[in-house]
This record gives sequence, C-alpha cells and structure tokens, in this order.
Amino acid sequence: MWLVWIVVLICIFFSFVRFTIVREGTAKVITRFGGVVKVFIQWTGYNLTSNGDVVFTGAKRPWYGGLRAWIGTPFDRVYKYKLRWHSIEEVEGKRKPVFHEKIKDCVELRPDRYWRRSIQVETKDGMFPDIEWLIGLRCINPEKTLYRSPHNWVENALTQLEPLLRRYVYTKTLEEILDLTREQIWQDIGRDRAITEVLRNEWGIQIDEKEIGIFNIKLPPTYQEALARKKQMELEMKAKVEREKIERRAERYELRHVMKRAAEIRDIVRLSPEDAIEVVQTERGKVIKRIIEYKGLEKIGGFPLIIISGEEVSKTKRPSTKKKSSKRAKLLDPEEFMEYLKRI
Repeated sequence: MWLVWIVVLICIFFSFVRFTIVREGTAKVITRFGGVVKVFIQWTGYNLTSNGDVVFTGAKRPWYGGLRAWIGTPFDRVYKYKLRWHSIEEVEGKRKPVFHEKIKDCVELRPDRYWRRSIQVETKDGMFPDIEWLIGLRCINPEKTLYRSPHNWVENALTQLEPLLRRYVYTKTLEEILDLTREQIWQDIGRDRAITEVLRNEWGIQIDEKEIGIFNIKLPPTYQEALARKKQMELEMKAKVEREKIERRAERYELRHVMKRAAEIRDIVRLSPEDAIEVVQTERGKVIKRIIEYKGLEKIGGFPLIIISGEEVSKTKRPSTKKKSSKRAKLLDPEEFMEYLKRI
C-alpha cells in the first residue's frame, strides 16, 4: 500500500515542481495561460532587479549551473518565439551577411552585432548610396523585450533606428560618410530619444557605447567613376613626383661627375673652369657647336660665327680650304653677334 502512496506523491511532485535549463548568457520566460509568471537568467555576475532589469552584481557562479526549478502547474510553459536576424560571417574567405530564422526558447543577454542595410540614403551633397550597418544590441529586460517591444525584437529594433540613421546621413556629405568612425557616430546620435527612451526604457534593448558602425557602402555608379578618375590622377601625380625625384638625383650625380671631370681637364691642359666645363659637356654630347654659314663666309672681321647650343643637332660644317688656326676660337654670344653686324 505504501508503494502506491509513494508513486502518487512522486506524480504530484513532478506535476507541480517544474524544471528547466538556462544556458549561460541567456534568459528564459515562464508563462502560464499566456501570462508571465517567472523570468530566469543565467549569466555569471548578473542578476535581475525587482523591475526585471539585468544588472551586474558580481555574484559568483551557482554550483547548480543553469538548472532552475519552481513550484508551478502542468500548464506552465517556457515561452518560445520565432526570431529573424542577419549576422556577419566568414563565407569563402569573405565577410558577408547571413540570414537566420529560428524558433528560440530564450533571449540573448550578451551583446551581439546585427546587420542592416539602408537602401538609397540621401546625403548632404545629393548622393544616394546603399549603406550597410553593424549595430550591437543586447537585452537588458527580458520581459520588456519579449512582450513590450513588437514581435521579433531584433528586426523591430533595427527598423526603429532606420529613420534616425537616415536623418544622420543627410547631415553628412559622401566624403564625410566614408570617413566616419564608430566613436564619431556614437558621439553624434548616441543620446537620441530613439536609443535612450524607446529602445532602452520602453523595450528593454540597449545599444552599448560605440556599437553603431558602417560595415560597407555601395557607391552610386557616377561617384564610383569619379572616384576612380581621382584615384588614377593621384597615382599619376605620385608617379610624376617620383620620376622628378629620380631625375633630380641623377642630375646631382651627373653634376658631380662633370665637375670632377672638368677639374681633371683644367689641371691637365690649364684651361679656365668655364672652358673646362664646356669641353666636358661637348665631350659628353650635352653641348654641340654649330657653325653658322652666311653665303660661304666662315668669319666676319676675324670672328668665327659659333653658337653654343644645348640641343641635340647633327654637326654640320662646310669644308674650308683655309688653314686651321692653332688658336682656340672665341665663342660669340648671339646678341653680341647681332651688335657686331650693326657696327660693320
């Protein structure tokens, strides 16, 4: 007889004493006939306040881990719901957004980053890029998140932020958008009512500091072409500057060589520094002597008509029947030559 009573007591015990397992960093909501009766969390160091907020208390990890038990009824259930979201994952060596849709029996308390794309957002300078955002969300009040926010809390939280993000982008040019950092974005919109009042206080969803960032920007085709042209011009300018640096360096090496060679010639044949440099330049093909011929005349009044030119020209000279002078010809400047012609 006593065995029957033991079986009855065991059945009653398991009918009214309920159990569940709560994973680390999550919370579970227990409902009865559609209403909330219990909220359990398992996150080391965190506890629930009297109004259901998740706060850090520094509590140690319980020895029983995530096991939770309560006196309830056979009608008590762990609340389940469908959740849709996009996360960024490594796919074939590239970071890409991946869509998820799962039936969840808990809500995540730890922060996680979710992906959202804003299509054709207008900027201050009239551009319409597609902007992909990464936004860090976490639940700080499970009951508010599951029951006061619209269904599918991740999607609705991101939708709530969409008007704010569009207004913010409209205050920036596309160049400024490309340079935005998480710190600057948070400094500009971190205290907006949509974040502090609606998400945090009403829906129990928090965006931590500096957890709004731009993941990718798809530029308009016209801007991409202009940006490509600008980049090409910058590369060409950089290449031109590098070429000029190399040329200047080569000129310095060449000048040192010319000066050294001129000094050697000056010491050997006892020429003036100017004449020695002229000899070296002529020797190296940098300076060419051209003989100006006027109707068969090679000299006027005893002056040879010789011009020093830096151009690469062929050396032409009409054969002369006169005996070459052993003296070195004096070089006549073109202006001096014209003055001389006026005098004669």
